Amino acid sequence: MKVGERSKKGGIIAGIVIALLLAVLAGYAVLGKSWLFYDLSGAAPIERVVPKVIEGKYGVISSAGNCIADRFYPPEGYKRTEAAAGSLAEYFREIKLKPYGSNLHFYDGKLSDTLHSAVFDFDVGNADLQQCADSIIRVYAEYYYSRGEFENISFHLTNGEVVSYSDWIDGKRLFAAGDFAKMVKAAPKGESYESFRKYLAAVMNYAGTKSLYAESVPISIGEFTVGDILINPGSPGHVVVAADEAVNENGERCFLLAQGYMPAQEFHLLVNPLHPDDPWYYESEMTGEIRTSPCTFNQNSIRRWRNFHE
Repeated sequence: MKVGERSKKGGIIAGIVIALLLAVLAGYAVLGKSWLFYDLSGAAPIERVVPKVIEGKYGVISSAGNCIADRFYPPEGYKRTEAAAGSLAEYFREIKLKPYGSNLHFYDGKLSDTLHSAVFDFDVGNADLQQCADSIIRVYAEYYYSRGEFENISFHLTNGEVVSYSDWIDGKRLFAAGDFAKMVKAAPKGESYESFRKYLAAVMNYAGTKSLYAESVPISIGEFTVGDILINPGSPGHVVVAADEAVNENGERCFLLAQGYMPAQEFHLLVNPLHPDDPWYYESEMTGEIRTSPCTFNQNSIRRWRNFHE
């Protein structure tokens, strides 16, 4: 082979490599890093640990535990309520947590000083988008996505427009301007986790505490369970969700509450301001005003998302 031929071949290969790198970088920019997001639905099962009981800052915990079920022990005299296989309660209890003592971060990587007892190990995105209602919408959607129940992934926007993931799979996309929003056929049919995340981003842009409140129903504290919410609708409003539940022999219950916050920050378990060393919220403390570290709720705030009510 002539020297000139070898150089030409090398130049072609180098050109192909450079083109591929440029394509990857272009995709990175267009997708807004969405293809790097932690996939809650397709992640391998977390490695369960043998709990080592310690007296931690936030009650009796296992510092090695990497999910709610393995890290947070029910208070003395209580035991976790039964969670059916495939239920939302089971799903919440097994979402991976960041290591014990992890700091809480905003979407831009800066530290948040929001009080928390644990941080969930899934991304918050790279924009000020996944706030309080958005975080709960995401968990609801991820739960159904993990079960392949795409028809249950559907949310109202603040203006009342319904945006369903089934329509998104069929190629419909959300077009919005001001108070106008409409799903219009604009893409080929297709389903992937990356597309699912784009669907969620579209919903998060135009949904919030007002829309989540409107598509939920009031319940009593006696009905409150994992997946139910405490919500004050508004601009801004706030919402937290029950992430775990335990009960004693007298039928008295307690809960762990979780939230996102604004500006967008990682999803996390709350501290109970009534007893900061114990993160559980006891039913007896939730019969009047319900104090959480960022917000106070009342009995009208206790609600259940419609999908879990039907």
